[in-house]
Amino acid sequence: MKRSEAAMARDKRQHKRFKVRHEGLVGRLDDGHLVDIIDLSVGGIAMKAGRRLVVGREYLMRLHDRRNRLDVRGTIVWSRNVERRRDMSGQWSPVYASAMQLQEGSEDQVVDFICDALLV
Repeated sequence: MKRSEAAMARDKRQHKRFKVRHEGLVGRLDDGHLVDIIDLSVGGIAMKAGRRLVVGREYLMRLHDRRNRLDVRGTIVWSRNVERRRDMSGQWSPVYASAMQLQEGSEDQVVDFICDALLV
C-alpha cells in the first residue's frame, strides 16, 4: 500500500503543530502585512496571506492576542496560491498559504506562547 505525500510529510515534522482555533490571534510581518495564522509549532508557523511571501526571505513575525505577545524571526520555506476571496469592492484577490521555519534559539519563547495563548 502506497502512502500519500501528505502522510509522509507529517512524519517528517519534528514538532507537534497546534491549530489556531480563535480569531483573537494576530500575526503581523515586519513590513506591516497582516497574516492569518493556521497553526504554530516550536519550529514553524503556517499562515495565509493576501500576497505571495518570498521563499528564502527572513521575516520578523509578531504574534499577539489580548494578553500575550511574541516576536520571532523565521525564513519562508514555501508559499503558494491556495484560493481566491472577494474583497470589499467585489474584486477577486488571491490568498497564499505559506510556511515559515523559525530561527533556532526561540524554542522556549514559542513553547511559553503556545501554552499561554493556545492551550488555555
